Amino acid sequence: ISVFNIMAQKCKEKGIRLFVIQSPRYLIAKQLYSSKVVGKIASKFGFSYLDFSNDSTFMTHPDYFADVAHLNKTGAAIFTNQIIETLNW
Repeated sequence: ISVFNIMAQKCKEKGIRLFVIQSPRYLIAKQLYSSKVVGKIASKFGFSYLDFSNDSTFMTHPDYFADVAHLNKTGAAIFTNQIIETLNW
């Protein structure tokens, strides 16, 4: 947590836009402790935290996952496009 805080502070000082993205999971996940911590640090330093852990696009597609926590090639490609669209790049 301390290293993450230092990294976020350095990015802010140097004007670097920081994005932290939580990828989808194939199970309904309660908000994890780590997600809460990242959310608080994001608020503190003003960076973007995008939590896709329970994204409905993926929850109905077990074929997008290698296991409950990792996307396969197909899922990763779809997720990449979703991030690009979300960030409007």
